[in-house]
Amino acid sequence: MKRYKAGEFAQRYQAGMMKKISRMAGGKDIFLKWLQENLGLGRASAYRRLNGETLFDLEEIVMIITAFKIPVTELFESDKSILYFYQNERHPNSYEEWFTGIDQDFAILANQSNSKMYYSSTESPIFYYFHFDEFTHFKLYIWAKTIWQLDSLKDVPFSIKSELWNDKVLELKEKFLKQYTQMPSVEFWTPNFLSNNLNQIQYFLEGYLFENREDALLLCHQLREMIKLLEQQIIDGHKKPVKGVARPGSYELYYNEILHTNNTILFTSDQSKALYTTFGNPNTIKTYQKEACDYAEDWFEKLKRSANKINQDSDRDRTRLFKKMEDKINKAELLFKGLI
Repeated sequence: MKRYKAGEFAQRYQAGMMKKISRMAGGKDIFLKWLQENLGLGRASAYRRLNGETLFDLEEIVMIITAFKIPVTELFESDKSILYFYQNERHPNSYEEWFTGIDQDFAILANQSNSKMYYSSTESPIFYYFHFDEFTHFKLYIWAKTIWQLDSLKDVPFSIKSELWNDKVLELKEKFLKQYTQMPSVEFWTPNFLSNNLNQIQYFLEGYLFENREDALLLCHQLREMIKLLEQQIIDGHKKPVKGVARPGSYELYYNEILHTNNTILFTSDQSKALYTTFGNPNTIKTYQKEACDYAEDWFEKLKRSANKINQDSDRDRTRLFKKMEDKINKAELLFKGLI
């Protein structure tokens, strides 16, 4: 196909768009490799398209926006007040499939330079559970049974020994924990931090949904261990070291008692930004749109100013917060023992 030299405007425009798509793809080198492998281009030809020297044809543009799920409106100047999000319309069919799906995004984000995660939640973030196999299994079972509605779990009570929890799932969970551990985090808790977990354990007891009802006490024990781990992270100023991570990421915690927040995660790095928010928990919608990510980053900065920072120096506030959570677990545990 004969190609014509791009005009000055087209060169600038395509080069600008390629920079934006490179950030969405995880960096220029990753996108360059994708162009070579999927469009059948040599390295020099791929570079010329990235720099705007050679224009893409229509078929190539369609392949790119389809692969990276880029709205057509993003290719043109449009109303910046219009935000767009992507949704994964398909529910996973196993724990393994769920971990594989989130790893596709997180692995790229975690390995970008100067990456950082901002996380606000009405309950304890999913990452904390990954230190505890049984509690991770419990949360995934709830989602698989109620949201993903796996046929294999119909009328099947929760059991720690399950085919859904296997060596491959454990391997993926450990990989994800390493990625989370190495990434610096700024996280926001609310007074309902433990409520959902304790309510779920109670619901399972009252509904006879545990195969072994004593598992409720094991889950309580792991929640107690989890808050001890988190308090130590606050004192240390970094995440708990795990095998395979030479340098754990920094850890900042803010306690938000005033503003209601949904589950919102913002990733920032030198290469890109990405915003995730729950849309039918645990499912999320996401966007890489600069306007949405910048808005969320500004919102997190405002949330910092209205929240109470919990750190090594805030002995009284930290002790009071974790004593309150421990008391909440102890009270729930007494109730659970009566139900057992």
